[in-house]
Amino acid sequence: PGTAAVCLGECYKCRTHGHTSHDCPIPPRDRMHLDLRETAWRAMCNQVLGPINRAMATDIRLVIEDEQGKEDGSP
Repeated sequence: PGTAAVCLGECYKCRTHGHTSHDCPIPPRDRMHLDLRETAWRAMCNQVLGPINRAMATDIRLVIEDEQGKEDGSP
């Protein structure tokens, strides 16, 4: 959920669009990284179906969780 579907030109490390796995901005060992089996699966799917599915991709960029709230003293 919240990441790119398989075979749509996504990064093989963090599951989002806008960069390749070689240029992934997520630090190594971050919890957003895929495990090696999922990375291999996405790479194989992309080799077979990537050119077909890429035209139908919906861009999903990096989403970072952040706590939102009021600062102390604000109304």
